[in-house]
Amino acid sequence: MVSRHSLNTRQDILFIKGAPEKILKLSSYYLKDNKKIKLIATSNKYYKDQYEKLSKQGLRILAVSYKIINKKEK
Repeated sequence: MVSRHSLNTRQDILFIKGAPEKILKLSSYYLKDNKKIKLIATSNKYYKDQYEKLSKQGLRILAVSYKIINKKEK
């Protein structure tokens, strides 16, 4: 699911939620302590291990991401 919201006069922000494996494939960075950090194989594996562990406990897992885009983009 994607929702688009106005961020300012020039930019919008997209919020995306869905299956963790799908969101991870689309993502290049993650936020930690309000800092943007490049996703690398080890961090990707860590998040994959975490959501698989939780799903084996019967929990439903959703991932959330965002992207800032120009107003002109559709």
